[in-house]
Amino acid sequence: MTASNSSPASPTLKIDPPLLNTACPWATTIDDLRTLYNSRHTGAVTTRTTTLNGYPHDDSIHQYTTQSTTTLNTYGYSPHPLSYYLDAIKTIITEDGNQKKPFIISITGSPEEVAHLIQQITTFAKDHTLNLAIEINLSCPNIENAPPPAYDAAALKTYLDALPSHPTLAIGVKVPPYTYSHQFHSILDTLEPFLKAKRLVFITSCNTLGSCLLLTPSPSCTAIHPPASSLSRALNSADGTGIGGMAGESLHPLALGNLDILRRGLDERGLNEVLIIGVGGVSSRDGYERMRAVGAGAVGVASAIGRLGVGVLGFIGTGKWDREGREEERMWKGGCC
Repeated sequence: MTASNSSPASPTLKIDPPLLNTACPWATTIDDLRTLYNSRHTGAVTTRTTTLNGYPHDDSIHQYTTQSTTTLNTYGYSPHPLSYYLDAIKTIITEDGNQKKPFIISITGSPEEVAHLIQQITTFAKDHTLNLAIEINLSCPNIENAPPPAYDAAALKTYLDALPSHPTLAIGVKVPPYTYSHQFHSILDTLEPFLKAKRLVFITSCNTLGSCLLLTPSPSCTAIHPPASSLSRALNSADGTGIGGMAGESLHPLALGNLDILRRGLDERGLNEVLIIGVGGVSSRDGYERMRAVGAGAVGVASAIGRLGVGVLGFIGTGKWDREGREEERMWKGGCC
């Protein structure tokens, strides 16, 4: 599995097998990344989205929960800065002796910060001869007073204008779920010149769906149908509402629709070679095949890893549980996913 740069002007990202984790809480620490890297089912490994100095994580307001196969989170970004992930990746590859798959470093910040992060990653990759790619996350719905830039063409363009003119690493953008045609036309029109110039070469679609809420009955409630008076917000959040980003299998139909529309829109613009990493609610081989059927060059997984562990990737990739996934298989058969 390699990400090859055929020329300084046209880096590419190849993911083989076409399965990987996405930027998520289960890719936060060096141990998380090492486990994902050592899985034979991942063709690449994505870090949790990082910033220049790390995000101020607070367990009291940055939380996660599941209900059946639906997940909700009020997380921000990784508490670890970029330097942590560069050191972690170098350590893991040194342990391996020979890098066998690329790391995709997910980043965010202001346009100026993102440009600086890209330069740091590019220099680090060159100095240490590492196979790295960069994902710019412009789609997290949980950042207070900071709406996802990828919902607004003008805001998105400020980030794209900050990209290097001739990148030497594959750079992509992670987009949110869109819900009506104008949004798709707008995002594609904005991305098109940067994709044609090879300043971007992949798209990760899609992030969690914002403005979602889960309620849970109080522990003392034993009713089959809990009354309204027993229900409370499942999570806390920065503004106290528990509103967050929804993922898991409930997101899957929307994610499939987004992938299909983006893939067809790119193809109509002559951008057939642009890779889309399809993300959203995949927890089985069937979900994986659906993503591939509508144009995913690779399939990303997050919530299923959080619910079931890294072993679920073997089930998604092959349709069979292997040794590293036996406990996950027991949970899956018990109705967890």
